[in-house]
Amino acid sequence: MELIARERRSRREIGDAYIFPARRGDRSKPMTGDAVFNLWKRLAVMAGLPNGERYGWHSLRRKFATELRNTNLRDLCDLGGWKSIQTVLSCYVRPDENAQRKALKERPRKKRLVSELHKQGKGHHEWTPRR
Repeated sequence: MELIARERRSRREIGDAYIFPARRGDRSKPMTGDAVFNLWKRLAVMAGLPNGERYGWHSLRRKFATELRNTNLRDLCDLGGWKSIQTVLSCYVRPDENAQRKALKERPRKKRLVSELHKQGKGHHEWTPRR
């Protein structure tokens, strides 16, 4: 996080600038779609990524968001350059069956809760829901 903070201090445009500004001409404008596509193809080859229809910028952004699913959402938005938490949740963080199973396994269970309440010396009348 310190590296990001240092970069933001040194480059005031971070956060409000295009990730890939035009390489020629007005750098306040974004790269063209063709330029980005050609850049992606070169970078993917250099990184040894498989090529194909399902491998692109959004695939990497989805993977990034999904891997950091347990990060505070505001921090995840800042790290990934998303302006909206809703965008991250609806488009980028993918459901993960293992994470869901883990969450269900770790949730408090009634037996454990009852046992904990008894340890605290609370009788059932103090924690039984009223109807």
